[in-house]
Amino acid sequence: MAVRCSFCSRTFDTLQQLGGHQTSHRGEMNALRKEHEDHMKITRERSRHELKMVVLPPNPAFWEMYRKYGIEPRVIEFMPVAKKGGERNGMKNYCEITSREVDLTLKL
Repeated sequence: MAVRCSFCSRTFDTLQQLGGHQTSHRGEMNALRKEHEDHMKITRERSRHELKMVVLPPNPAFWEMYRKYGIEPRVIEFMPVAKKGGERNGMKNYCEITSREVDLTLKL
């Protein structure tokens, strides 16, 4: 049974020979592991800063009709909610939600 080194593709007759040979690659593998860990750390730090959400203050013009006439601003749904139900416009399991209230009671 020939076994192959995954690092340099050299073949050996036994697993014991392969194990002895892989000891010679230990320094190279540790260097690659450290390089990968450093890269992942930088990537995580960079993505954490790039994905930071900034909360903006309310726009006074947006609420002007509400303050003057009591008309609530139109809500723009960027991600409409769908619940299990029938089909609408080719969307399976679509169910329109008519209530603005959400039932948060836990029932066991």
